[in-house]
Amino acid sequence: MVGLSLPSLNFRGPIDSLSPLVYLCFLDLHENRLNDTVYPLLNYIALEFLYLSHNDFFSEIPQQISSLRLLLHLDISDNSIYGPIPNQVAKPTPLHCNALDTPTRTLVATLTTTKTRTLPANQPPTNRCQRSQQQPLQTALAIRSKAQGTSAKNKNPHLLSRGGYSKLEEKILKQKADAIPPSQSGSPPHPPSPPSRHEKWKLARMRPSGTYSSDTAREISEKIVSYHLDNRGIFLSLYTTVRTAA
Repeated sequence: MVGLSLPSLNFRGPIDSLSPLVYLCFLDLHENRLNDTVYPLLNYIALEFLYLSHNDFFSEIPQQISSLRLLLHLDISDNSIYGPIPNQVAKPTPLHCNALDTPTRTLVATLTTTKTRTLPANQPPTNRCQRSQQQPLQTALAIRSKAQGTSAKNKNPHLLSRGGYSKLEEKILKQKADAIPPSQSGSPPHPPSPPSRHEKWKLARMRPSGTYSSDTAREISEKIVSYHLDNRGIFLSLYTTVRTAA
C-alpha cells in the first residue's frame, strides 16, 4: 500500500497500529481524534505527503523528521504541537508546503523564517506519489466495474458467488417447470421438485454451450452420477469421499 486517506472519521487513539505500513508515500488522517505523539511516523521513510491537521497530537516535532527525505507536503495544524521547529521543516526546501498553524507561541515565532503556503483544497498535488496512489485505485475500480458487468450477464454464477445458490435454484426450477407438459384437464401442474445439490453444482460448472468448464469438473460430475446410480438414488454412499473442488 502506497496511499492511505481516512479523513473526518472520528478515529481515536495513537497511530502505532499503522506501523506496518512502512511504504506509504501519501497519508491523510486530518479531522480525526488521533492523539499521543507523531514519533511512529518516523518509520515511514517513503512519505511525501502527510496531512494530520485537526487532531489531538501533543508532542514536539521530532528532530529525526529529517530522516523523511522525500517529504514534500506537511500539515500538522490545529494540534497541540509545541517546541521549536526542526530545521528541515523551517526551511522552504525540500518542503513545498508546511502548514504549522498552532496557538503555541514558540512555533508561531519561528514561522517568520518559514516559507508557508496553503495547499488548495480542490487541487491535489501532481507528482509520482499521486500517480502511484491513483493508478492502483483506477485499476481496482476498472476491475470491479468489469466484474460487476460480467456478474450481471452471468447465467451460471458460481455457487460461492453472492446469491449464486438462489440464482441457480431459480434457473433450474424454471427449466423444470418449462419442461412439464400442460395438463389436459386444465388443472395447474404440480410444482417441480427442488434441485439437488449435484444439479446446482453441475450447472455452476457448465458453459452456455452445454460443455463443462474443465475436464476435472466433467470427471467429478460423472463420478458423482456413478455413485448416485450405484446406490439406487442415494446421493453419495456412506464413507465415500469425492473431491469436488473443480
